[in-house]
Amino acid sequence: MDDNFSCGIFDSEKVFKNIKETRERVCNLWEIEYIISGEGITYIDGAAFRREKNMLIVVRPGQKRKSSLHFKCYYLHLEIPQSSRVYQSANNCPSALYFVEQEEFVRIFENLIRYSVAKKMPLENEVIQAEITKLFYFINRAVELIKTHSLIANISSNRLVRNVVNYINENLENDLSLQTLSYATFYSKSYIRSVFKQMLGVTPQQYVESKRIEKAKVMLADPSIPLVDIAFACGFSSQSYFCYVFKRHCGINPNEVRNLYFSRFMDKKER
Repeated sequence: MDDNFSCGIFDSEKVFKNIKETRERVCNLWEIEYIISGEGITYIDGAAFRREKNMLIVVRPGQKRKSSLHFKCYYLHLEIPQSSRVYQSANNCPSALYFVEQEEFVRIFENLIRYSVAKKMPLENEVIQAEITKLFYFINRAVELIKTHSLIANISSNRLVRNVVNYINENLENDLSLQTLSYATFYSKSYIRSVFKQMLGVTPQQYVESKRIEKAKVMLADPSIPLVDIAFACGFSSQSYFCYVFKRHCGINPNEVRNLYFSRFMDKKER
């Protein structure tokens, strides 16, 4: 096989059996991978991309990359001259595409492996070139589909966040684990976590804690309510855990806040 063209199936567990992360290296060729199985993260020029099944990774020559292990993928390493008819298409590719068309990409990679290995065809062969052209056609079609559906996805994400936020605000005293939020809104746990982080910049659990602390601050202004009652009313499992989370958020424990409220009240009364 040519030095500027190779393809096959890569299984990191067979190559790096006792290694958890590969060393960073600079790519000399275009490296295209279609993930078959496994998880972890691929780093490209310092940017982290979480690997998932049916994900496509595109790394350009000159880019630095490393990976946490383990995973299995189809791979294609090749040189793409600027004069090539697919160069512009390749250059427009993002570094990662999630949930791309399974059957088409699998078929292309399997054809490339079969033609190049069994029939020993070089990169310049017309059959190989046709498959590579087809590969970049489907990559660019996937990119366009993502752009087309981005508005729909944003509307759906907004609706999800709104529904979850409303449920959280109405049930602060109850269990609000990801599993509970999943049951209540009919979305998967991973999807809720992903969309919440993307839209609000915090995880669902971080949002839950912040809303519970807000409610606790209001209740602390009433000295007749015991701390243990405030803890349970705000969804904490115990008074001690409530005090721990409150201090972590506010840098001060609940009793000190209550004393501050009382001092301000007395100052106003004396005036």
